[in-house]
Amino acid sequence: MVSWTYIGDIVRLALKRLRQEDLLLHLEDQKDQSCKLFQQDSITSDRVAMIASDTESDTESPYQKTKDILTELEVKQYTEEDMTTIRYVCRLVCDRAIYLTSAALATLINRLNQPGVMVVVGGQLNKKLPHFGEIVYSTTNKLVKPELKDKVSN
Repeated sequence: MVSWTYIGDIVRLALKRLRQEDLLLHLEDQKDQSCKLFQQDSITSDRVAMIASDTESDTESPYQKTKDILTELEVKQYTEEDMTTIRYVCRLVCDRAIYLTSAALATLINRLNQPGVMVVVGGQLNKKLPHFGEIVYSTTNKLVKPELKDKVSN
């Protein structure tokens, strides 16, 4: 459940749970309650990457990517706190993918117990998330047995 295919739906389920617990999008309008945000396949992994990279520091238009996506998903009522929460969830799910990938790679390398293992990171996660490969490599290296650490390369 770390592949590019699943990230969007994991975010959607987390946001849906936050909404059910009244921690996100205090929607009063009945129309907003049926918005596309919580429909299956509505939050694509590309949207997750865009929101995760969004910033509030742009003084002209903070959270512009998030606003655009919420508009596409027909959410009409949201606050800056909602946008911050949504971005935080997207970042957490992306970080989860990085750390689960790293743990799996380190386990495999430790199990092989062979010097000179090369870690190559590719795919959509690497393309869409800045520094994905670097973080996977450095995190994997931290989890590898000490005697194999210097033998892992990227």
